[in-house]
Amino acid sequence: MAISREAISELVGRDVQEPLKRISDNPAFSLPAQAEAYWVQTALESNPALKAREHSVNAAEAAIREAKAGHLPRLGLNLTAQRSDIGYEGTLTPRSDNFVASLDLQVPLYSGGSTSARVVASEGDKEAAQQDLEALRRQVVKETRSAYIGITAGLSRIKATRRALESAEKSRIATEAAFQYGVKTATDVLDSIKNDFSARRDLYQSQYKFVASLLVLHRWSGRLSDNDIRQANDWLVEPL
Repeated sequence: MAISREAISELVGRDVQEPLKRISDNPAFSLPAQAEAYWVQTALESNPALKAREHSVNAAEAAIREAKAGHLPRLGLNLTAQRSDIGYEGTLTPRSDNFVASLDLQVPLYSGGSTSARVVASEGDKEAAQQDLEALRRQVVKETRSAYIGITAGLSRIKATRRALESAEKSRIATEAAFQYGVKTATDVLDSIKNDFSARRDLYQSQYKFVASLLVLHRWSGRLSDNDIRQANDWLVEPL
């Protein structure tokens, strides 16, 4: 428990000492309205990390164009304007306006291979950026699908563990009643309590995993919002 609290404190950036809420016994869980393909496509379009990698590829392509432009002639236009009424040795003269336009043409002949080297380096940066983008794209698809599968499997697991808990509770109650009549031993009662506790723990864990998978799905799809966090909080209740 202490290690878990330290992990939470590190995550939220403060010391967590208050009692932690637990998940309710019977939260209203349901599958997302959209199918798996929708979430995968949404993740490919909206995942912020993927967008950042795409911008890196675009920046690398722009760097290549800039480097290749070093082989092209450059034409510059300079415009200057001057107005003055001061003559020789500070004497006053009639005001005069001077306007000058000039063109500056630079034709690269040979730069020692530096321009070509910049092009090659920029192309290498682009290839690396594209490889990083493709690797992240595959990861986004995998994580999104895994989260969706975790949700669908999680609902089935919750139903199964809830049935197991109901069975364990009935068994515990029956064992405790039988103990009162001397039919069951104290060891039998302890075993039934242990089974009840284990079944309840399994149910809570399956519910926590469902919530985690749901939030992970929204995070990888780039759609995690305050409403999603509030919904998860609504499934929590005060500890017993």
